[in-house]
Amino acid sequence: MSEEPIDVTAKKAPAKGSLFAKLRIAGIVIAAILVMIVASRNWETVTIDLFGIKATMPQAIMMILTFLFGLGLGVLFAFLRPWRKKKR
Repeated sequence: MSEEPIDVTAKKAPAKGSLFAKLRIAGIVIAAILVMIVASRNWETVTIDLFGIKATMPQAIMMILTFLFGLGLGVLFAFLRPWRKKKR
């Protein structure tokens, strides 16, 4: 029986995921940790008056809802840009 020799000098396949992808994940993790720290420190009750409707809620919840509302608007504007060139 003849066994083929193992080539130890063969190049390994490049690792999946670029440096930018790793930095992006690290940035997301750091941002999430910062949000959790800020949210944990801001549980005082605040009252907001929006178009005559008063709502009382913890400040952390208000900050999260405000962020999600802004994120939703950003995504909406990103996909509905009338000035974006269409691919042909």
